[in-house]
Amino acid sequence: MKTYDQLILEVTAILPTSFPVFEEMIKTSKFGKIERFYNAITDLRGVLDGTRPTNKAGLDVIKRNIGAALDGVWDDHIYKGIVLTKYMWKTPPIALPMPEAEAEAVWKINMSLIEAERMYRKYAHREKQVPGIWGVIIPLLREIVPIKAALDVAKTKLVVGRVRDPNAPVKEINPNQIRGTCTWCDRNIALTADKRMTHHGYQRPGWGEQTRSCDGILYRCGEVSDEGYRAKLKSYTQHLTHLKQQLSALPSKTSLEIRRWVRGGNNLVTINKSETPEYEWVQHMNNKKRNLESDIAVIEGEITNTKTVIKNWKPVALMIPKKP
Repeated sequence: MKTYDQLILEVTAILPTSFPVFEEMIKTSKFGKIERFYNAITDLRGVLDGTRPTNKAGLDVIKRNIGAALDGVWDDHIYKGIVLTKYMWKTPPIALPMPEAEAEAVWKINMSLIEAERMYRKYAHREKQVPGIWGVIIPLLREIVPIKAALDVAKTKLVVGRVRDPNAPVKEINPNQIRGTCTWCDRNIALTADKRMTHHGYQRPGWGEQTRSCDGILYRCGEVSDEGYRAKLKSYTQHLTHLKQQLSALPSKTSLEIRRWVRGGNNLVTINKSETPEYEWVQHMNNKKRNLESDIAVIEGEITNTKTVIKNWKPVALMIPKKP
């Protein structure tokens, strides 16, 4: 019988042909899709050897597919196939042929990759002692434990952010592109012929949401003109006034718009003071007040910075690519 440490060493030998017990059980389980399981194993192998890099979301998909296969096998072949059919559903019910604590572990277990590892550590020595139950479970766990170990190793190899499609064509960079600084979001953006910013999105401070187009596209870049900075200062000053008015009017509000999970989505809903429990209303009012105060502080900081930029602004020569 292989020890747990020996199984961990097999993490580097996980291949789509190394799960005969699991494969046989999957084919006749409710999961039924052996290809889905092996695709997940192939993807996991690729994460380990670097041929299929993935991020956390991708690894979660691999884990779910393997977990679904394990859940189907456990339910059909172990829980229903043995525990219920051969013992609990008998008339009268037959007790499992093992100590009470051990029987309870088999009876109550909700099989997962973590549970597979724990059970193998604890009960592997019982494989031949109780062949009708552990003799079926342990060979299955023996194939599952290296998968759990492989997933733990894969967590250390994840890509942060978006994973690039290795088959996607490489995006060409225009060597003649002229770039400048957007006066609203301070990003380095490609310029149009009249030195305005090309289209780009921007999450404005104090607005709390992503705009479809940064307002900086309406103005020339910061190297050429300060018109965008001045427009930004005017807009932010107006928005600051609006936020302060909202904060002043908050105590007299009899209704509030809040985010609430409704029909499967985080939607904006209106609640009325007269229909809301007092403690809940106070909580929403305090949250609204904190949000407004936070937005005001952010906008005030942006206004101060923008005034400083305008005060010190001087034109700067753009970097013009040399033509070959």
